[in-house]
Amino acid sequence: MLVDGIKHNLLSVSQIYAQGHNVVFSTKDCEIMNSSSGELVVKGVRTLDNVYILNKIQEDKCYLSQTDECWLWNKRMGHTSFDNLINISKINVVRDIPKLFKTNHAVCGPCKHGKQTRTSHN
Repeated sequence: MLVDGIKHNLLSVSQIYAQGHNVVFSTKDCEIMNSSSGELVVKGVRTLDNVYILNKIQEDKCYLSQTDECWLWNKRMGHTSFDNLINISKINVVRDIPKLFKTNHAVCGPCKHGKQTRTSHN
């Protein structure tokens, strides 16, 4: 998902819950606690922009939202084919596009829909 102008990493709350933690949001802060021991794992402070900035995380894992760059740029560029995206990134036609590599994923839904052709209904 494109989050225009974001300067922070995103956390996956569902992954935090799946790992046995509880997340409590308030108007001032956010706390992530271990659900079995009740121990505070990390606390974050809410900014004026409604972003929660976490302090030092005490665990090895950080549940960042991750996406494949090729998929992200496929959406940003109006579902351009992956081969064209790779060529665009190689010759630096688009400013700030990273070096993209071929993905082994299936075609996305909108791309598949756009490539379908009509058949006659005889």
